Amino acid sequence: MDEANIYHSKDIDSLLPSKEVQEKINKSMLLAQKIFKAIKAKGWNKSDFAEAMGVKNLSIISKWLSGTNNFETNTLFDIEKVLDIEL
Repeated sequence: MDEANIYHSKDIDSLLPSKEVQEKINKSMLLAQKIFKAIKAKGWNKSDFAEAMGVKNLSIISKWLSGTNNFETNTLFDIEKVLDIEL
């Protein structure tokens, strides 16, 4: 079979995110990936990063690295400073 059959359904398509929403998801994932790479580049684990950020609950760090968090700008500024990166 040379070409895959592409199935379209209005019902299924309505469940998929719009292009705008998908773009936001992609950018959120890239942001989380950049933070994760910067943590690893410092030789840190989540606990080290949490301590540097003054965060006591590791689940917050996991949420940040999941790509689903809606960051406050001040948090992003703090992450940039702690990791010495630009987001």
